[in-house]
Amino acid sequence: MTPDTPGVAFVTRTSLEHTGARLFLAALILLLPACSRGEPTSSAPTSSPSLEPAPQPAQLAASLLATADARATLAPRQTQTQAMLATRQGEAAQAATSNALVQATAYARPMMEVVQTLVAAGSVSRPDGEYHNLPDFGANLAQINHYDYLLSEFAPADFVVRSQVEWLSASETSNWSSSGCGYVFRLNARGDHYLAFLALDGRFYLYRNLKETIQSVGSWYYGEVGRPQGKAELMLAVEGARISFFVDGHRVHTQEDNTLSSGYLGFALVSGTNRQSGMDCQATDLELWILEPG
Repeated sequence: MTPDTPGVAFVTRTSLEHTGARLFLAALILLLPACSRGEPTSSAPTSSPSLEPAPQPAQLAASLLATADARATLAPRQTQTQAMLATRQGEAAQAATSNALVQATAYARPMMEVVQTLVAAGSVSRPDGEYHNLPDFGANLAQINHYDYLLSEFAPADFVVRSQVEWLSASETSNWSSSGCGYVFRLNARGDHYLAFLALDGRFYLYRNLKETIQSVGSWYYGEVGRPQGKAELMLAVEGARISFFVDGHRVHTQEDNTLSSGYLGFALVSGTNRQSGMDCQATDLELWILEPG
């Protein structure tokens, strides 16, 4: 098998999809149709109704007073029923909100504990933040020494993001140093951004793209990874100028670079082959913790 020709520098694709992930809430409304039933008719003969004499004026007045009393008695009962229903509906809504908060806290707790561990290790300085669960990501690219990315809807300055990533290269002789999965972050309106990824040569690479010019910040060795197929948990912690990259919970390196301070976050894949489907990256369980401003 003839190896792919290795490249020296990365070239960004001229057309990139900036598709944000959106979170949607669906409400289920139950419509209860009101049905009316007509009175049955009969063809059998009926007897004439019995007639009562019309009430005299005094009797009519008494009848009206009795009716008014009945209505006066009914009105408070209706008001009480409506108040009771409103109270029950309020209690139900409060219970639903409480259950939603409990569920959200349960989802966020593992990530919260990770952030607290990072604080203890000095990778970030503060634990307070906002939790988001992001949609899964999956894409492939068959263009050697190129990378592509899919942006989220979030543009955090300081954050922690992690995901479970699986990869597969269509070639067993790819340029392994430019085959990998990772993240783009702090992408601004001009298109400047950072690219951080784990390559299949076992190294963590950090690049910055300024005015469509790729610059290497550095690379650091993690260890052997599966190739052409493998998987790992990839985590990136960014605060101020500090950028830390983790593989399966192990900190590979922390680098300081203050060129870019904020911008959009996304998932990236880098291809080291032109063959067939190229490089394929699938990310699941994407979790984002946006650190509160210090």
